[in-house]
Parts: sequence; C-alpha cells; structure tokens
Amino acid sequence: MSALRIVIMAGGRATRMNGVEKALLKLRGRPLIEYVLDVAGELGGELYIAPSKHTPLTKRWCIEKGIQIIETAGEGYSRDLRYVASRVNRPLLFLPVDAPFLTAEL
Repeated sequence: MSALRIVIMAGGRATRMNGVEKALLKLRGRPLIEYVLDVAGELGGELYIAPSKHTPLTKRWCIEKGIQIIETAGEGYSRDLRYVASRVNRPLLFLPVDAPFLTAEL
C-alpha cells in the first residue's frame, strides 16, 4: 500500500471574510493553516496545499515554506476536490484549511 497523501484545501474566495484569505487568518497569533499543518504532520504522509487564483498570498506562503502546491482553478470546493484527486495518487485525505480545532484522532 502506498503512503497517504494529505491535501489541505486552501483556495476559497473568502467572501464571508471580506476577501481576507482564511489560511492566513490568525487565531491565537498563528495562521489557521499552521494548525491544520500540525495535524497533517501527526498523520504523516506526503503533504500538498491546494490554493487557487483567489489565494495568492497563501500560495506565496506555501512556496516560502517549501510546501508542495497543487494550484486549482478556484471554481468551487467540489470541482477543486475532483481536480486534485485526478492528479494525486491514492490513498488521499483532504483537510479544510479553516479547521483549527481538527485533531489527528478525529
């Protein structure tokens, strides 16, 4: 069996956040994406972040951190999921970027 691939979905339009990219919103001094990255690290496996044209700052943040990205078109969550799934081998786990209270046990 091949290693788990974890994809953190981070390409939303953030319309309810007045255009602020959710991945970079701070909670207790840390960007939301870092909380989800912590969980991904506990789970192990190959990690990807899926930003889109709507999240250029998140994309840049990931590149600066050396995290692999799969850029999506940002045409909706389910469409972006299908796009990523067609390009990454299984087993595959998707995590939302805006879930800072997610734990590896869940």
